[in-house]
Amino acid sequence: MDSFFSSNYRQYKKDTEYIAGWLADTAKKAGFQYTYPNGQAVEKGSHRIKVGDFVPMAEAIANHTPRISVPGALTKLFKRVIEARKKAAAWISSSRDKHQQPIEQSNQTHAHFIDILSNAAQILQPLVRERPRQASGPGRRRQASDLDSKRDMTNAFSSLAVDGDNVADDAGEQGEPAARPEDPLDSLPPVNLVEVYQDESELEAEFFFAIQSFLTNLHELRDIVQQTWWDYKNNRVDMAHASIVVNTAIDLVRHAESEFELTLKRPKKYPSKRFPVRVLPALLLTTQHGDDLHGEEELHDFLFPSGLMMPGAHDCSQVYWCFWPVYSGLKYYLYDVITCRKCKKPCIPSISETAFEPVGGVHKDTMRTVKLCQTFRHFTTKHHDTIAIDEVTRGMDHMFKHNEVPLWTTFGMQLLLDIQDVIGEEDAQKPLWELQERLDKEISYNEVFTCKSSSPFTDERIEELRVDMTHNLKYNQELAKDPCDTLKPNPIRCGLLMYDAYLELNTTGHNLERVAGEMCMMAHLYKATRLIAPDSPKWPDMEYLIYQQDEAHIFFGGVPKTFEECVRKVKLMMGQSRADQAREERMSEKAKNAARGRSLKPKNSRWIQDPSILAPIFRERSFGTAANAASIDTQVRNLFSTMRSPTEMARLAKKLRLTPEELDEKFASERRGRCEYHPGSDNGPTTLLRDLSSWLEGDATDLYFSWQALQDQCGKIWSRIVSSFSKDTKWDKKKSLTPYLGVYILEEAAADEHHWECIAKDDPKFAIHLRKVHIAIQATIFEKAKPPPNNLGIFSMLPQTQVNEHLARGGDVCLSRMATDSKIFFHSFSPVDFVHLYGNWPGQVLKDAKIM
Repeated sequence: MDSFFSSNYRQYKKDTEYIAGWLADTAKKAGFQYTYPNGQAVEKGSHRIKVGDFVPMAEAIANHTPRISVPGALTKLFKRVIEARKKAAAWISSSRDKHQQPIEQSNQTHAHFIDILSNAAQILQPLVRERPRQASGPGRRRQASDLDSKRDMTNAFSSLAVDGDNVADDAGEQGEPAARPEDPLDSLPPVNLVEVYQDESELEAEFFFAIQSFLTNLHELRDIVQQTWWDYKNNRVDMAHASIVVNTAIDLVRHAESEFELTLKRPKKYPSKRFPVRVLPALLLTTQHGDDLHGEEELHDFLFPSGLMMPGAHDCSQVYWCFWPVYSGLKYYLYDVITCRKCKKPCIPSISETAFEPVGGVHKDTMRTVKLCQTFRHFTTKHHDTIAIDEVTRGMDHMFKHNEVPLWTTFGMQLLLDIQDVIGEEDAQKPLWELQERLDKEISYNEVFTCKSSSPFTDERIEELRVDMTHNLKYNQELAKDPCDTLKPNPIRCGLLMYDAYLELNTTGHNLERVAGEMCMMAHLYKATRLIAPDSPKWPDMEYLIYQQDEAHIFFGGVPKTFEECVRKVKLMMGQSRADQAREERMSEKAKNAARGRSLKPKNSRWIQDPSILAPIFRERSFGTAANAASIDTQVRNLFSTMRSPTEMARLAKKLRLTPEELDEKFASERRGRCEYHPGSDNGPTTLLRDLSSWLEGDATDLYFSWQALQDQCGKIWSRIVSSFSKDTKWDKKKSLTPYLGVYILEEAAADEHHWECIAKDDPKFAIHLRKVHIAIQATIFEKAKPPPNNLGIFSMLPQTQVNEHLARGGDVCLSRMATDSKIFFHSFSPVDFVHLYGNWPGQVLKDAKIM
């Protein structure tokens, strides 16, 4: 995954290098003579050129006979590079201190390079065949976030994002010729490597341009996070979903912070030892607002932890673009912590606004950051829990331990402020209340299952797993009580604690099934009953489970169509190979019964699996403090490889009820028009984070599925079956001790099938015991299932009248809970899906169903 962080600057560099390489290669063919600096020789197949060579090379190409054809896609590269430089120049010009000498020099450098590129492009343009002029609609524009509007602050730099299609549209509106549509960027021919010489002034301008571009990527991620939390506020996504998005955004920046240094070409006056990446945004700000800094010492204090603050009067857009309000608050509080340590004072400083009166006050977000620092300082020194730790908390812990403020820590704190602004003061408690209510509800459900098991089968391991699950949920519940008020200001961790709770429920539910095997055996029995009663009402929860698990997995290539096939596949499910089955046929009846009486053992079997795609990755990040960057690199790389895996893409398509082709088009249409990178480089952080939402939607179809509820319903059916069989004097009750009972039932049906030489659906004497299974299933799926009481009572966010208005049935209790717990549930299903899941249900029953 080389060059993963495909930032705007990386794109710009690739574009510029390609333009230079194409000009050099083509001009050489046209007879252009190079003058190398200092008479130095160059390697064969490579070039050393100056920026000033661009126009002479273009002229040599334009004047050559015969005419040289210019690739249409090269026009798009020129426009994209020019636009990037123009936006950088606009950023610099927006400074109120634009007449400072460094700013004027930087502007002149940008203007010089823009002129060169524009002239070269104009010279080559006649050699490009123009496409027919088309009526153009309004170009796609990068919209300002609701949060920026709320702050009543114009972000003058949101246009800094380099979007290839946007650039082309803008050019078209200005009457400039556009690239031929049949010439995509990947049609450009390969070129030789080229080195572009830059003097120190050019290198310095390029250095700060790289920082600007890097920050552009951060603000793109910030926009995605803000939009996700607006979706949460408007009940379009779940809190766990929103928290994972912001946590992943911070991880991407943490990964990028170390990678950016490898990309950066530094001028001599800004070595990495003195100016690490974490201070570069502040350094960029000094080029616009550094007139009050005198000498190296004040510059150092401005960049690193100190008591030096910028007056709040400096409230222009560039201050916010460089994350200064947040960064200054972090480094000021850290300086106070360091000072307290030296003086052996309490290490949880409390700083009031009066401390900043000597400089005329500070930015509002600076003061908010300082207040949050105190909360995080308390948490990192007094609390030692390591469950569902968010990246903001990890960043603050890193800051206090290492006496430095990494860029990813600044970025994380900025996102936390953004999220607080999105949620608003009136709903500040909502995430915590939602967490508390969800945990209370799940614990209530689990305690009901634990206290009174519906299954007729007993196994001590099952009871132990249920007790452990309740204990773990109650641990999260204790954290959610938030006695120190550390969760209320941190919605991110509220969402992660909720995510952790559902992961615990899923993991334990999966382990319970591997021990008991009741659901998997019931799935085989259920599908067998459909052979004798194909027009009977379906079992929605079981149909859903089989779909999610993939019937080809559970049933070894597909649902069996005969009872003989049912027997063979259920034994394969239990780990009995075809050879084992052949040997069993030669056993004596006594040996067969002894073999059949053994408990189910999932080893080497085709058991129900955990279908989550991303959960294994995020589960690893749920624990510990992740003190080093290696774990972040692993996390990002695993996420990247998973989200680009054709196998996992096919699994996601199934979860979203799309074909693989439809999913490809969905992602392509979302990416189309945002950026057009060179081949293979469309895997940048912005694309990854945008795509993540679809992956989380897919995983939500499993995250909120209640294994416990389905196990409970299966237990009720098993109890009905055992009770019914016990009344049959000819039935050997020893066969009813374990779920292996299902094999006996299917073997009996297969024997009848062999005797009748068909499936006698209408003969009540055919497959007698399987018919009793069918009756038990039908009776259970139409029972009304009352939810357990909610301990929050009147404090519940969901009105009790709404809870009791429509009750779930035993057959759709899992789907009904998912519809309540997952805000995107109904986006994942079409009417056709519901028709399939609820096939043959009576109209009135379906009308009264809770899910409807």
